[in-house]
Amino acid sequence: MMTGAYDTQNRQFWRAALSNKPLLYPDEQVVSYLANEWPDRQANGRRTALDVGYGTGRHLRLLRDYGFSVHGVDLSPDAEEGFAQWSEADRQGIVVRTIDQFAADLYPPASLDLAIAYGVMFLLPQRQMELDLTALRGWLRPGGGAIINFRTPRSWFCGLGREVAPGTFDLDDRAGPYAGAIYTFLDPDESAALLDRVGFDIVNKEYLELHKRNASEVHAWSTYWVRVP
Repeated sequence: MMTGAYDTQNRQFWRAALSNKPLLYPDEQVVSYLANEWPDRQANGRRTALDVGYGTGRHLRLLRDYGFSVHGVDLSPDAEEGFAQWSEADRQGIVVRTIDQFAADLYPPASLDLAIAYGVMFLLPQRQMELDLTALRGWLRPGGGAIINFRTPRSWFCGLGREVAPGTFDLDDRAGPYAGAIYTFLDPDESAALLDRVGFDIVNKEYLELHKRNASEVHAWSTYWVRVP
């Protein structure tokens, strides 16, 4: 989803993350989104969904359970290698591929009904975020939707590194397990304005704050359910 040095750096970081701390189960916010916005599994059988940055595949299975024809893209070849180890039955109805970068021609215009961009957009500088979200919106049909989340500056490791673009940091050793990653932190007003510029209608917005490690670390995200008008 990124180009150049940032792209390579984050690919290396997430390759290690997939290996060391794999996420095996769907996130409850994604489950809630599908249950509320896409509950008709029979109708979903005529729809196509995309998981951007599918990683361990935890949301690929969820999308298939909801009836969609499922696609997944990821920068890390490890994600596709992991998917290849699934049983044939588990892989049925799912198509994945490794990409070098996010490009507007990855999918035809208005060819998808749903997209999940969960845990990925904040790995981009804001300008690249806008370009990628514009591409994503272009792939969705009118009436199509997406769930997208962003890290907020309330997160404990915001600012712990060199600022390489406004709000974007090359995280250093002070960031602990996030050291070596590129992260962008947007407050809720900034992320909502970004989605508006891209042309999404915001259907629902949520704010999640978790206090981890004996409540010593704050992790905060803004999550949006959006639709193409």
